[in-house]
Amino acid sequence: MLNTVEKNTNLSQGAGISYQTVQCFQCVQHDDPDTSKQAQAAVSVIICIVGLLGNLLALFVILVLKEYKKSVTHWYVLQLAIADTLFLISLPFNVIQGVDGKWLYPEWMCKGKETVLFINYY
Repeated sequence: MLNTVEKNTNLSQGAGISYQTVQCFQCVQHDDPDTSKQAQAAVSVIICIVGLLGNLLALFVILVLKEYKKSVTHWYVLQLAIADTLFLISLPFNVIQGVDGKWLYPEWMCKGKETVLFINYY
Protein backbone atom coordinates (compact mmCIF):
# COMPACT_ATOMS: atom_id res chain seq x y z
CA MET A 1 0.00 0.00 0.00
CA LEU A 2 1.53 3.22 -1.10
CA ASN A 3 -0.18 6.44 -0.19
CA THR A 4 2.78 8.76 -0.53
CA VAL A 5 3.57 11.14 -3.35
CA GLU A 6 7.03 12.59 -3.66
CA LYS A 7 7.31 16.18 -4.91
CA ASN A 8 10.57 17.52 -6.26
CA THR A 9 11.38 20.86 -7.77
CA ASN A 10 14.26 21.21 -10.17
CA LEU A 11 15.13 24.91 -10.34
CA SER A 12 18.10 24.40 -12.67
CA GLN A 13 15.79 23.58 -15.60
CA GLY A 14 13.35 26.40 -14.99
CA ALA A 15 11.76 28.39 -12.23
CA GLY A 16 8.96 26.59 -10.44
CA ILE A 17 8.86 23.44 -12.60
CA SER A 18 7.81 20.50 -10.50
CA TYR A 19 6.98 16.89 -11.18
CA GLN A 20 5.34 14.19 -9.14
CA THR A 21 6.41 10.61 -8.76
CA VAL A 22 3.72 8.16 -7.76
CA GLN A 23 5.20 4.75 -7.11
CA CYS A 24 2.05 2.69 -7.61
CA PHE A 25 -0.93 4.98 -8.00
CA GLN A 26 -3.51 2.20 -8.39
CA CYS A 27 -2.67 0.65 -5.01
CA VAL A 28 -4.18 3.30 -2.79
CA GLN A 29 -7.33 3.15 -0.69
CA HIS A 30 -10.60 4.13 -2.38
CA ASP A 31 -13.94 4.88 -0.73
CA ASP A 32 -17.01 3.78 -2.73
CA PRO A 33 -20.47 2.78 -1.51
CA ASP A 34 -20.85 -0.95 -0.76
CA THR A 35 -23.60 -1.55 -3.33
CA SER A 36 -21.54 -0.19 -6.21
CA LYS A 37 -18.56 -2.29 -5.08
CA GLN A 38 -20.66 -5.44 -5.10
CA ALA A 39 -22.21 -4.69 -8.48
CA GLN A 40 -18.85 -3.86 -10.01
CA ALA A 41 -17.36 -7.04 -8.55
CA ALA A 42 -20.16 -9.21 -9.94
CA VAL A 43 -19.92 -7.69 -13.42
CA SER A 44 -16.12 -7.94 -13.42
CA VAL A 45 -16.20 -11.62 -12.40
CA ILE A 46 -18.70 -12.44 -15.15
CA ILE A 47 -16.64 -10.54 -17.73
CA CYS A 48 -13.48 -12.28 -16.55
CA ILE A 49 -14.94 -15.79 -16.76
CA VAL A 50 -16.67 -15.33 -20.12
CA GLY A 51 -13.69 -13.47 -21.58
CA LEU A 52 -11.15 -16.06 -20.46
CA LEU A 53 -13.26 -18.90 -21.86
CA GLY A 54 -13.65 -17.12 -25.19
CA ASN A 55 -9.98 -16.21 -25.43
CA LEU A 56 -8.85 -19.71 -24.52
CA LEU A 57 -11.13 -21.09 -27.23
CA ALA A 58 -9.70 -18.64 -29.76
CA LEU A 59 -6.13 -19.48 -28.72
CA PHE A 60 -6.90 -23.20 -28.99
CA VAL A 61 -8.37 -22.90 -32.47
CA ILE A 62 -5.58 -20.70 -33.77
CA LEU A 63 -2.62 -22.50 -32.18
CA VAL A 64 -3.67 -26.15 -32.14
CA LEU A 65 -5.23 -26.12 -35.59
CA LYS A 66 -2.28 -24.05 -36.87
CA GLU A 67 -4.54 -21.38 -38.31
CA TYR A 68 -1.90 -18.72 -37.66
CA LYS A 69 0.10 -20.04 -40.62
CA LYS A 70 -2.71 -19.36 -43.07
CA SER A 71 -3.08 -15.57 -43.02
CA VAL A 72 -2.10 -12.32 -41.39
CA THR A 73 -5.63 -11.96 -40.02
CA HIS A 74 -5.14 -15.05 -37.89
CA TRP A 75 -1.94 -13.53 -36.47
CA TYR A 76 -3.87 -10.39 -35.61
CA VAL A 77 -6.63 -12.35 -33.84
CA LEU A 78 -3.98 -14.37 -31.98
CA GLN A 79 -2.30 -11.19 -30.72
CA LEU A 80 -5.66 -9.71 -29.70
CA ALA A 81 -6.55 -12.86 -27.77
CA ILE A 82 -3.21 -12.81 -25.93
CA ALA A 83 -3.54 -9.10 -25.06
CA ASP A 84 -7.13 -9.54 -23.91
CA THR A 85 -6.19 -12.55 -21.78
CA LEU A 86 -3.47 -10.53 -20.05
CA PHE A 87 -6.01 -7.83 -19.27
CA LEU A 88 -8.59 -10.33 -18.01
CA ILE A 89 -6.06 -11.92 -15.66
CA SER A 90 -5.73 -8.59 -13.85
CA LEU A 91 -9.48 -8.22 -13.26
CA PRO A 92 -9.68 -10.46 -10.15
CA PHE A 93 -7.01 -8.31 -8.47
CA ASN A 94 -9.04 -5.19 -9.27
CA VAL A 95 -12.19 -6.84 -7.88
CA ILE A 96 -10.50 -7.72 -4.60
CA GLN A 97 -9.02 -4.25 -4.33
CA GLY A 98 -12.41 -2.69 -5.06
CA VAL A 99 -14.28 -4.77 -2.49
CA ASP A 100 -11.71 -4.36 0.29
CA GLY A 101 -10.85 -0.76 -0.56
CA LYS A 102 -7.10 -1.40 -0.41
CA TRP A 103 -4.38 -3.48 -2.03
CA LEU A 104 -3.89 -6.69 -0.06
CA TYR A 105 -0.95 -8.17 -1.93
CA PRO A 106 2.78 -7.30 -1.87
CA GLU A 107 3.96 -4.16 -3.61
CA TRP A 108 5.81 -6.12 -6.32
CA MET A 109 2.51 -7.71 -7.39
CA CYS A 110 0.93 -4.29 -7.73
CA LYS A 111 3.82 -3.05 -9.83
CA GLY A 112 3.76 -6.22 -11.93
CA LYS A 113 0.02 -5.95 -12.55
CA GLU A 114 0.26 -2.30 -13.51
CA THR A 115 3.27 -2.97 -15.75
CA VAL A 116 1.40 -5.69 -17.61
CA LEU A 117 -1.61 -3.41 -18.04
CA PHE A 118 0.42 -0.46 -19.35
CA ILE A 119 2.47 -2.62 -21.71
CA ASN A 120 -0.77 -4.19 -22.90
CA TYR A 121 -2.12 -0.76 -23.95
CA TYR A 122 0.47 -0.52 -26.70
